[in-house]
Amino acid sequence: DAEFQRRMRARVQAIRSAKPEPVALFVGRMVPYKGVDVFLRALVDTPARAILVGDGPQRTTWQQLATELGIADRVQFAGEAPASELAALYNACDFFVLPSVTRAEAFGMVQLEAMACGAVPLVGAGSVAQDLAGAAGVVFQDDTFSALAAALSPLLMVPGRLEQAQAEAVRQIATTNTLAHFSADFVAEIRQILAQTPAIQGSRFD
Repeated sequence: DAEFQRRMRARVQAIRSAKPEPVALFVGRMVPYKGVDVFLRALVDTPARAILVGDGPQRTTWQQLATELGIADRVQFAGEAPASELAALYNACDFFVLPSVTRAEAFGMVQLEAMACGAVPLVGAGSVAQDLAGAAGVVFQDDTFSALAAALSPLLMVPGRLEQAQAEAVRQIATTNTLAHFSADFVAEIRQILAQTPAIQGSRFD
């Protein structure tokens, strides 16, 4: 629909032009294991602004933290977003952050949503983002806000690095994140599991 596309482009432009800093996007529930506090602390010395989509019991606490850290003017708590607004945010952001730093987040499906919408590069903790290695992902290994800040620094402080990372991520997704690629990986995993599983003796299938 041409009118929908026009309104989408206008909304994306409005988000991007609201402030001059690069846009970092987080999408998820406002609960402790999501690590938004880690993200906020990393933003103190990071030249970016954050849009945080979602709601939950930690929202007020994290809003207070942003104020205490002196970054409230660069952090937008957007609350729950309808599908059209979320699509606009994915398209408007310069990079996507999943700062979960505990095993309570085994794998954030929102990472796949972000990649599908071109919200790359992805930045995630090593404990939950091992599969992001490569151009599409920037992994911080120490699961601390200082490690996250160090991971973000080259993207935002080296001229042209963010644009280069975005282009590399798009190329990687286009060549490796395909149905054929995922199917091949799935079949390989199943074969590996079967190869490591002892045969059941005396079963009716023998």
